[in-house]
Amino acid sequence: MPTDRREHDRHRVLALLWHAPQEVITSGGLRRTSEILDRVPGGVSVLAIDNSPSFFRDRGRENFVAIEYHVPGVIRALEKRFFWLERVLEWALSTVLMTAACVRLRATGDGFDTVLVPSSEQIPALLAGIIAKHIFLADLVACSTNLDIFPPLIRKPLARLHNRADTVIVISQHLAREFAAYGVSSRIVVNGVGLDTEAISSTDDPATKDFDAVFVGRHDSEKGIFDLIRIWHIVVKELPSAKLVMIGSCNPPNRVRLTSLISECGLEDKVTLMGTVDDAAKYSLFKRSKVCLFPSHVEEWGIVPQEALACGLPVVVYDLPVYEENIKPCEAVFRLPVGDIPGMARSAIELLAGNEFQKYDRVGPDFVSRFGWDEVADREFQVLTGLMAPAGADASTGLSHSSDNRGGAGERSQISSSTTFSIVIPALNEERNIGGLIEDILRQELPGSLVLEKIVVVSDGSTDDTDSIVRSHAALDARIELLVNTERLGNAQAINIGKSRGDSDFLVILDGDIRLDGRDCLNNLLSDIEPGVGMVGGNPRPVRDGKTFGAAVNECGAFIRDALRPRIRGGNSIISALGCILALDKSLYKEVEIPLNPDSPELLVPNDQYFYMKCLEKGMRFVSRENARVYYKLCSSIRDSNRQGVRFVFSMSSMNSFFDDALITREYHFPLRAVAGALVSSFWRRPVLTLAWGALHLYVQIKVYVWRHLLKKGVNAAWEVSKTSKSGMDWSLPSGTRGTRDSGP
Repeated sequence: MPTDRREHDRHRVLALLWHAPQEVITSGGLRRTSEILDRVPGGVSVLAIDNSPSFFRDRGRENFVAIEYHVPGVIRALEKRFFWLERVLEWALSTVLMTAACVRLRATGDGFDTVLVPSSEQIPALLAGIIAKHIFLADLVACSTNLDIFPPLIRKPLARLHNRADTVIVISQHLAREFAAYGVSSRIVVNGVGLDTEAISSTDDPATKDFDAVFVGRHDSEKGIFDLIRIWHIVVKELPSAKLVMIGSCNPPNRVRLTSLISECGLEDKVTLMGTVDDAAKYSLFKRSKVCLFPSHVEEWGIVPQEALACGLPVVVYDLPVYEENIKPCEAVFRLPVGDIPGMARSAIELLAGNEFQKYDRVGPDFVSRFGWDEVADREFQVLTGLMAPAGADASTGLSHSSDNRGGAGERSQISSSTTFSIVIPALNEERNIGGLIEDILRQELPGSLVLEKIVVVSDGSTDDTDSIVRSHAALDARIELLVNTERLGNAQAINIGKSRGDSDFLVILDGDIRLDGRDCLNNLLSDIEPGVGMVGGNPRPVRDGKTFGAAVNECGAFIRDALRPRIRGGNSIISALGCILALDKSLYKEVEIPLNPDSPELLVPNDQYFYMKCLEKGMRFVSRENARVYYKLCSSIRDSNRQGVRFVFSMSSMNSFFDDALITREYHFPLRAVAGALVSSFWRRPVLTLAWGALHLYVQIKVYVWRHLLKKGVNAAWEVSKTSKSGMDWSLPSGTRGTRDSGP
């Protein structure tokens, strides 16, 4: 199937899928995949390789096509008697069949920009995706919806297998932390799950409630089905006529255990096993029930409770961390400690007795009305096409903003009392970016307890339209102030001038050539700052829109840095104090001036490192907020890489003039194991680029040594600009353009 000419203008995505043999969609991961692939935008085309029977076979359209591979019936016939043997054989064969399909596509001239594994917990799809990445020389994006469905011994190696991906999409902050804890160094993006509220609301309300409680989900121990039967046994003792309906797939071994437990508890006429049903029947059964019982032990999002709420049911659940991000604030949700079977039963009885459940028939639908699939799909395709969360768009990772009480890309806990902050932006010839950055700031959705008082732009000798652009914004918002240096004084002096204008609780310093990710970036940066924290760093993510060798080498360097950051003090070290985005406590920024020494130009003082060291010197702590993301453009030439490298090495060496040797040694000494781990991780993914970065790094070290010790030269604070990183952050790139690759080398 050679590539059609029309495809040349589209970003081509190859999606690899595997699902258990079933007639309807039952798993949350497959539901998510289905909803997203139903929303392929213009400028993107998707070819899906799925096992038969594919749920996408009848959904073909101009920019979406599905082809099937077939697992022989003789293997699937083993499922009832030898379930795990059948699964191992099917997974192995499916990996081979998907790989073979990729080889055939490549042989016929097909090419793809991105390989997508939309449910990477399906091991055959993930393995085939890793191979396809090399077949097509494409980026690999793997989306995981759950790790906890696997035994503990398998979770870590499976998670680390995701290091072969360029980007890992996860559906919750809880899952993101889990991947990080298992040592995943690939770029991780949080993008949640939506809800088809329109389809639910269009389902007719029944005249009567036929069931007292409903459970929906895969019938296995992780979903709590055996707890559920014990819970219902207690309920029936109190309410003898109570009936439970269970919906979902069940493998043969679990069905034997389940029916045996039902019989043992004498619940044969109190529990109805419906098996798998289509969406219309599922929503109807929800509405024919009074309460949803969902004692799942492992959820990475929890779509079933949300569906139940949308159908007007109160929900009783085990209190899992992920619910902090979505349904916890809803008063129709009753949370019990994991394993509290009597507590679950007591809550169900209280809701059923006296028809208490009826109090919540509008609470749930009103609460979940904010959840939608369109935002999730938009975000997903931004990641796939490399555009990654356009500034000003809703970049809330498919979750919510702080104002609507759902969780989001960053855990949006609110700041107590009233906290004020000001922003300082040093800018030099930023006409292509400064307007967009100011608009990003003004679009931030902040809680009422967090108040932006002032935005100070210090134009440091700009010769383009930077000043006029800032003035035009200042005319519309009194909080914006422009300070102009008629001649260039350097970044440090610009910050000193700007911060003198602030008197807020916190001062946020932003580079003039960055963009903010979403509308919650500043809230994520400033939320819940503990006493004793004097400085907070954000999470700068690199963007490149060119395919030059220099850009690739710089991207590799960014990956090495990002791989190293979590290996040192959990990410709260000097390597995470990056000047793109910093927040300083008032006691720090009011007392500390970045030193200037025009008589000794070799004393190039980096503002980020200097503030960091002063923070520690004053007995305060530094913390890094990974969910406060900003984007900066990588330089795309080796020459500019050399300039940046020289500046960085000079700046590090200058710190010896200001701080105690013991402090310097402690903060700048990176454990060999951590450095080696970051380098090995990079080399494993991109060996040539890692070697090239190493050679450039060595060259810079030698050059700085020669300049400082032999030629007695230095670098002035107002250094020469790296031109290729100053072309503006253009979020309107065509979708076929290679944009953000983030930290993948």
